[in-house]
Amino acid sequence: MIKLAHLSDLHFAEITYSPRQFFSKRWLGNCNLILFRQKTLQTDRLLSLPKLFKSLGVSVVCVTGDLTTTSLENEFRKSAKYIQSFEKEGIKVFLLPGNHDLYTKESEKSRRFYRFFSFREGTYTLERDRMEVHSLGEKWWWVGLDTALATPLVSSNGKFTDEMVSKLQELLSKIPSGNQVVMGNHFPLFATDHPRHDLIGCEKLQKILKKFHCVKLFLHGHDHSSYIINRQDEGFPLVFNAGSSSHTTGTFNILEVSKSSCEMTQYVHTSGEWVPESTTKYSFLKAAH
Repeated sequence: MIKLAHLSDLHFAEITYSPRQFFSKRWLGNCNLILFRQKTLQTDRLLSLPKLFKSLGVSVVCVTGDLTTTSLENEFRKSAKYIQSFEKEGIKVFLLPGNHDLYTKESEKSRRFYRFFSFREGTYTLERDRMEVHSLGEKWWWVGLDTALATPLVSSNGKFTDEMVSKLQELLSKIPSGNQVVMGNHFPLFATDHPRHDLIGCEKLQKILKKFHCVKLFLHGHDHSSYIINRQDEGFPLVFNAGSSSHTTGTFNILEVSKSSCEMTQYVHTSGEWVPESTTKYSFLKAAH
């Protein structure tokens, strides 16, 4: 049994009044922050999680993107300091960039996300290959995907590229027989009613996942709404959206995985503390290749 925590959309933020923001998309993010997100995003509630996770026996934390709000340097400093607080408790952290971590063309070009976070070396690296694979122990593996990119003013898409198609198939084909995979990505696996918010190329990713049944769990964020999609009967992995952990109605998930099942407990922030709200157990319908 492996116990991992799934967080997403932390959105550490800092308002900027620099006139330079009007030369990029950042002015829109600042307006949104001042008018709305400053009230609905409360990152202070995240500070108790490292010790809580340690007390719960969590060994791995998966953060599926949007650690920042407008990809400012100071936002990255805050988020990097926060991630280090888990590592100080002896908890392994895997994290991925979201669209807010590449909010402007300048932050994308400078690779700012990768300058603030150190990543484990391996055959595939997130910065070079846009994907990574690492052992979680007990015949489980973590596969993280970087599908984030800087987008125009009114869109927040990600993109699963043709290059990633062949590379991901190659990666998954190397997973040892009988082993299983937790895959993470910032964007939802399935298209929604908001095409400017979706993962471009999601159909290609779906096709791969239907081929490689070793992928049992798909973790993502982006929507700020926690939900579960169980389409295992169609050949897909279980899909978990953690919601936004710093939102007014903040949530995160604790997942206990074994060879044959996954038990998910959703925690919500209420009355000043994190409390377990519901627990659901799922059996894996198909054996791993």
